[in-house]
Amino acid sequence: MGRKPRRPEELEVRRASSDDERVAGPRSGVGAFLLGTAVGGIAGAVAGALFSNATRSLVVGLLQVFGRRLSEAEREELRFELLLQ
Repeated sequence: MGRKPRRPEELEVRRASSDDERVAGPRSGVGAFLLGTAVGGIAGAVAGALFSNATRSLVVGLLQVFGRRLSEAEREELRFELLLQ
């Protein structure tokens, strides 16, 4: 029930075919890289144009929230809340 021994001719044919594959080798990835870069650049520009208004609104809103000064009453209220903790 063991394996049949292979004939030497078969082995030589297989070696030759694998050598041919190695000689051909994979194609250079430079073209794929350039294509991916171009597609990514275009997609980024489109996404930036679509989301620019929403992003600008979000950034301006966050700057207003974090950049505003507290009034004296708000400062006193925060101090009181911190004392209660």
